[in-house]
Amino acid sequence: MPPPAPTMPPIAAPLPAPFPPPATAPPAAPTAAPTTAPSAASFTTSCVLFCSPTCEAAYRLQASTTSCVGTAGVAGTAGAT
Repeated sequence: MPPPAPTMPPIAAPLPAPFPPPATAPPAAPTAAPTTAPSAASFTTSCVLFCSPTCEAAYRLQASTTSCVGTAGVAGTAGAT
């Protein structure tokens, strides 16, 4: 008498299929790069001030404050020695 055939374990039922992906629009295509490089804000501001009447007033104000910067310090330390 031949030996008994090996018994196979029962095969588990396959998992159910996943749900289909939601019907959403595909992502938008990338936009093209700008043709000109953006300029820095400080550069733009300097150009605007340079070409406006404010420039002269700002220049005079800065020049007047710079010319007075060292005088108060010198006068204050003259008697301190």
